[in-house]
Amino acid sequence: MLTAQQGVSLNQFREMRAHDVQLVVPAEIIKLYHKDIRSEIMTLDGFLIEVKTLERKST
Repeated sequence: MLTAQQGVSLNQFREMRAHDVQLVVPAEIIKLYHKDIRSEIMTLDGFLIEVKTLERKST
């Protein structure tokens, strides 16, 4: 899920992960998320790199 929302609760984040939802946010706001979950959040740049990598592998 891509969002520019400035932070989600730990419970909201756990619910997302329980449903295999990857949270994607701009790097500039990742510091607004709880420190315990920052490493599990993908930055928008990281997401775009992942998509490009997958596109290359599929062609």
